[in-house]
Amino acid sequence: KVLIDGKSSFSEEKLEQHETTRGITNTQYFLSVKFPYRNNKGEIIGMCGISTDITAVKEASMMVQEREANLQGILESVNESIWSLDKDLNILFTNQTFFNEFRHAFGVELTKGINIVDSIPIAQEKEKWTDRYHNVLSSGQALQFSDQVQTPEKIYHLDVVIYPIIVNGKVEGISGFSKDVTEKMALEESSRLYLNLFESATNEIYLISAKSLIIQQSNHTAQKNTGYCKTELAGLSILTLIQEKDQEFLLEKVGGITAKI
Repeated sequence: KVLIDGKSSFSEEKLEQHETTRGITNTQYFLSVKFPYRNNKGEIIGMCGISTDITAVKEASMMVQEREANLQGILESVNESIWSLDKDLNILFTNQTFFNEFRHAFGVELTKGINIVDSIPIAQEKEKWTDRYHNVLSSGQALQFSDQVQTPEKIYHLDVVIYPIIVNGKVEGISGFSKDVTEKMALEESSRLYLNLFESATNEIYLISAKSLIIQQSNHTAQKNTGYCKTELAGLSILTLIQEKDQEFLLEKVGGITAKI
């Protein structure tokens, strides 16, 4: 082709050499440059070539690509949202979790290179996140906070950390991590509600071990009616608080419940 078109060509070539004694194959990589050889009339009378061994560079490049692929796999496998920005707040990277959550919250699909705060359609949210990003960029310090995101279905609660990306002592960008803690907060709220009901109930309530019938926890009414304090009740058998004629009935009920577990 060089002889026909009269143009130089560049190509990467691979040479494999098999070592029979050790049973391994060594691969060398070369960058080849071929160009036409002309006489003093400008006519192509042949071709010249220069080949440079680039094995070390190629192997280093392949190693970097492999590491990037492994890192990408790790970032995509976690449940947390992960994203990074340059110092102008343009997107460098988002994992699929962050992409999906941003789209769900704001109806915008993020792509590499676009400005993340310009992609937020709600003025109040845009101002809030702009302040947060600029705080990290100017201070060079991480910022940790809790946040809420309103969607048509419900409010999501997030734990967020924003870190500065520092290169040679200068802040060159931002990396962000956020975790959806909505379910955790709902469980904590349910626990608080249960505890309030447990303590304020006018009936005696005991939490006991199904196997040993030992009291694990008791409410205020139980402590008041029995005359025992909370720590005294914990560790007692529930049978010590029940008349002998009612113990068989209790054992039957507990046995019926545990049999279903």
